[in-house]
Amino acid sequence: MASATTTTTTTATMARERGTLKHTLPRRPIIIIAIVGIFSALLAAQLTVYSSSANEDAVARNWWMYFGISCLGSMEVLVGIVLGDSRPQLVVFVMIILLGGGPAGLGDARSAIQAAAPSYIFLVLTLSKSTRPIIDAVATCIQHIPLVILQSMLLLLSTSFVLQYNTQAKSSSFAESFSLLPIFTITSITLTLLHAYNQNKSHKHGNLLSSSTNVLSQSIIGAACHTISSILLYQMYPMYATSIALGELFAILTTAFFASISDVWYSVGSGQFQMVSLDSAGLILYFIVPATMLYLRFLDQYGERVGGVMNGWVGGLMDGLGMELDGANDTLVFILSVTTAIGVPIINALCPMGGYLFARAYTHGQPNTKKVAICINCSDLLSDVSTLQSMLEQRKAVLNIYVTLNDMQSHSQVLIELAKQGHYIALAPSANIEAAFNEYNNLFGEAAGWAFSNSYAAGRHPTYLRKAHDLGMKVAYWSTLVRIEGATLSEEQRNYFVSDVADKNGGSIIYISCGKGASKDSSSNALSTIVELIKDFSIAPLSQVVKDDSTMRL
Repeated sequence: MASATTTTTTTATMARERGTLKHTLPRRPIIIIAIVGIFSALLAAQLTVYSSSANEDAVARNWWMYFGISCLGSMEVLVGIVLGDSRPQLVVFVMIILLGGGPAGLGDARSAIQAAAPSYIFLVLTLSKSTRPIIDAVATCIQHIPLVILQSMLLLLSTSFVLQYNTQAKSSSFAESFSLLPIFTITSITLTLLHAYNQNKSHKHGNLLSSSTNVLSQSIIGAACHTISSILLYQMYPMYATSIALGELFAILTTAFFASISDVWYSVGSGQFQMVSLDSAGLILYFIVPATMLYLRFLDQYGERVGGVMNGWVGGLMDGLGMELDGANDTLVFILSVTTAIGVPIINALCPMGGYLFARAYTHGQPNTKKVAICINCSDLLSDVSTLQSMLEQRKAVLNIYVTLNDMQSHSQVLIELAKQGHYIALAPSANIEAAFNEYNNLFGEAAGWAFSNSYAAGRHPTYLRKAHDLGMKVAYWSTLVRIEGATLSEEQRNYFVSDVADKNGGSIIYISCGKGASKDSSSNALSTIVELIKDFSIAPLSQVVKDDSTMRL
């Protein structure tokens, strides 16, 4: 077998498929990311100035400063969305706060960590096998809480929390308060969009891109870190704090807008996502901008009256709870931060934005084709490959097997035999995808056509995604995740699986993954069950299931 140390430097070209743009991917995705970030920062800076009750001339003179600060917030959120992970975003956020607050901002760090301790305890529970089912149940309940109750809880909890630290923020800079109405309106629109997107997602039972536990865990991490950072923000000038938070909010709102519309149109791959996004940009120009202008005009005419009613309602509520109103405006930063903490994980769980920008990425194929793709890791399959062979031949089922460089070097003969039987071999995520690509070419005599991307660091990074595209490969995520934690699938997993596959009538990318609780025979048992549950569908390779221009069978 030839060595895998040779490198491939040429960029492969892909044929254009019907229903996609002439150039499927932008040559410089960073330009699109920068445009979204600047657009979000412009809106944030404008809303900061508009909502401020301070001297209008003084605020207007500092507009460019607020714009630059808002850019920090929007770009920090886009880091988390493009990388598909909240943790890098939170690192950037905390760095911004520490650099902005300086040593004085560390004074309340201890009390902030103590306040966030329950969130960290809850996070530890998500990592334990014995308590994880309880956390999953909590995550499911949270998804079904009505939006009005969720927003009311967020407002009450954040208000009561921030007021506890109001005595630590009695500097003169806090005399400049903000109008609650326009900011709370934008926050409500963002929460409404995220809620509607999550509740009406295309794959309702598929755990698209991430499990509910991962989404909840990242939300808790975000809430905890933003809790700490929000307290440190009180050491800063409140206009700066609000500018950063609004930059984050508008970046989430803009991204969720494009992602949700693409989900409604059920875009297949990066090309169709970008076409739908162009149409969505037209919606912003022709509908959303005029509606925003009308809303601002409404606030000019009736804002004081509506704001007075709202402030009276909040004041009466806080008086009934025995609280003071002095720190109510400080609540804004905390509300915006919590919205950011839950918004980024939800978007990452539903839309692979980095994949759509840096690769030819697919989360599903065309519906109504009566074809599905079953994908499984090579390490989960090899222990029972002989047991499954007869069953797969009887059903004429073709598996999509994800292999690493080590798999190809250690099990080359087994993989060659599987390929001869008609099964499709694709590349698993790897930090050195080029070496795996060359080894694949040497082993099978042809270039790899597909690579897998998952929620782990190597699979979601833009460098991996762009390199896969440059090597001529398409990238597959999944539309239905089957996580095996026991000897076989649970009844709930079976019901969710059947509902999701039947709902789309084809085009599903089914990814089977074995967890730590899986036994030696778990993969074969689960695979046999899945094949039996979808006996009315053709189990085909990715190249047949996932196409931009597949013929549908209505």
